[in-house]
Amino acid sequence: MSIPIIGIDAEWQSGKDQNSVLSYQWYGIDGSRSWSGIHYPNLNLAEKKKRLNMAQWVSEILQDEYRGKSWPERVVLAAHFSPAETSVISDFGTLKRRVEIVQGSSYVTIINPIELRCYDRSRNLHLVRMHLADTMLLAPDDGKNLQNLGEIIGVRKLDLPDGYGKDEMLRLLREKPEDFEKYALRDAEIAAKYLERIQKECRDLDLVDSYRPITIGGLAKQLFTTRLERAGRAYDEIMGVERASRRTGPTRSTSTRSYRNELVTRHEDFAIKCYHGGRNECFLFGPFNETFTDYDLEGAYITALAAVIEPDFDKLEETTELSEFRLDQMGYALVRWKFPNDTRYPCLFIRDENGHGLIYVLEGEGYVTSPEIDLARRMGAEIEILSGVVVPAKEGGVRPFLDIGQWVNEQRGTYNKTEHPFKNAFYKLIGNNIYGKVAQGLRDQSRVFDTLTGSTRQLERSAISDAYVAAYVTGLVRATTSEILSLLPQDVLVGNTITDGVCTSATDEQMMIATSGPQCQFISELRELITGSKKIIDKKGTSKGMVFMRTRMHGSLHPENDKPILAKVNIPMGHLQSDNGVALSDMEKNHVLIREFAEREWDKEWRSRTLTTAKSM
Repeated sequence: MSIPIIGIDAEWQSGKDQNSVLSYQWYGIDGSRSWSGIHYPNLNLAEKKKRLNMAQWVSEILQDEYRGKSWPERVVLAAHFSPAETSVISDFGTLKRRVEIVQGSSYVTIINPIELRCYDRSRNLHLVRMHLADTMLLAPDDGKNLQNLGEIIGVRKLDLPDGYGKDEMLRLLREKPEDFEKYALRDAEIAAKYLERIQKECRDLDLVDSYRPITIGGLAKQLFTTRLERAGRAYDEIMGVERASRRTGPTRSTSTRSYRNELVTRHEDFAIKCYHGGRNECFLFGPFNETFTDYDLEGAYITALAAVIEPDFDKLEETTELSEFRLDQMGYALVRWKFPNDTRYPCLFIRDENGHGLIYVLEGEGYVTSPEIDLARRMGAEIEILSGVVVPAKEGGVRPFLDIGQWVNEQRGTYNKTEHPFKNAFYKLIGNNIYGKVAQGLRDQSRVFDTLTGSTRQLERSAISDAYVAAYVTGLVRATTSEILSLLPQDVLVGNTITDGVCTSATDEQMMIATSGPQCQFISELRELITGSKKIIDKKGTSKGMVFMRTRMHGSLHPENDKPILAKVNIPMGHLQSDNGVALSDMEKNHVLIREFAEREWDKEWRSRTLTTAKSM
């Protein structure tokens, strides 16, 4: 028996002290059937009295569609940013303690559904177990906006009529009730159809019937481990770990994974110290008239994961021998170094004490990985290994992440973005999120808010988290970017590096030389294993003139084919509209960013609507 998926949404009028609920709407899918509806509370009542509780809302959703039929024992409610919709029910204070908070902003039920006492119009009791899902957790980066999510599944989000804004919903309801209702119902329809599409993809991929994806990262992990097991291997077995369970609270337990080799466990903290983020730096500031090209490493992290070969932890070695730290071997070290004074872009770094990331310096001491040490040697640095560990690969060992990389590449090649927007976005998400699950919960700074206790707690590791793999993979990507920088001519400008990309005035010929070093050739061979091609660089765009502002913030002066090289961190523009009332194009966003930069004053702030965190709610 299928479990109905019901998209829910609410509209309200923003108020100074409290939002006033205007409507509760839904769109349901049960097999081949679908239905929709809307409930309008009595606006003359006090706010507390007019609000539905969750059981009443679900009763409204089911009582007409299932009149004379058996009510479903389970339902899945899908919302796009669940805290916004659940915060307008009268029993929100109770509900929020019965759900989990995921990624700091979404309420979901992960394991146990919430049992609701629902009633039909004849006042007959129906016990319905409700699962809560948030489509924002299953959306691509550009799908955090519901309009873009609708485009992926071919259901266009409706625009508000001319002359009406989101802060004027009460006026819209009174003056144009039909437009209000169409607008309200469409948001619920997109949420339901997107989740139904995700679940259909899970069925097509032959995942277990009981599996319900909560986040795209969790789905990526499930696909990865399932494919490994079908090939006759288990991830825990490959990584030399064993699993147990421990209680973390009165109603919660968690699965724990620990290495079978005690020496590996003892050195895990060392690997965590060598785990860092990407190389993110801004080298130029302001406008430059040269022609810049944005070059990206293709599939950087899924490619680097393919370099991981089944580790032989029984042969883990503590060593300070420099030659042991090769780019193709997992190695972790506390290092002291000094580069030649004329080194333009050193490849080793210290961590900023105030949490602002990595600072690449000519001379220093820090925790780094074997690919970076190998590159530093070739760049002429004096290096002393103060303490180090290397983990050799098993002879004939498998590459656990190679199959998933090949499969994702094959699927994206089969389903191009133009003709199959959902499938292309879906498989891209799978590839991008495998690495995130490997690195999840490694650092103590990763904190999440716990709705059950009302306090923050350490983010738990995923079922495939591994410090040794995560540290080596990030080091491999940083070293590849660093090698490219080191081989660019001295007269070439580099505007910035953003994790796996370089925005530079280098020509294609100069970039070809810069990607010919041992590190890039190693990545090239991995790309060939995954895709059948040795190509590692993708040109994202070209512009005659760029304005560089800070890390992850730049705009184009004269972009090629009106496709700007654009990065606008902390300047969200999803709420802005062009003159014809639609969302801004990338070119329009580019103009806004450059104008704001040129006209800025020291005390000017960028104002935009942002989602309230679930913790704040």
